[in-house]
Amino acid sequence: MAKTSSDVQLAINDLARILLGVRRADRLRVVDLLDRSHLPSVNEILVKQAAISAWKTMNVDRCPLERILEGFDECYNMRCMVIPS
Repeated sequence: MAKTSSDVQLAINDLARILLGVRRADRLRVVDLLDRSHLPSVNEILVKQAAISAWKTMNVDRCPLERILEGFDECYNMRCMVIPS
């Protein structure tokens, strides 16, 4: 059974508590818990992975996504287009 992102975040939080030697009853904020344990949140992991995948797509030869993506050309921006009168 696949875990949801909230289940994964709970596991990360529990790991951080173990590393720091604190209990849930200590009521440490999750932000402080992750900061002190130097562990990333699920959102941080997902954003970093998305950024790495996007970079690889545009910069690494033979990337599977390279064939389906087009480069961005500023002239396709509506503000740049000249509309004939």
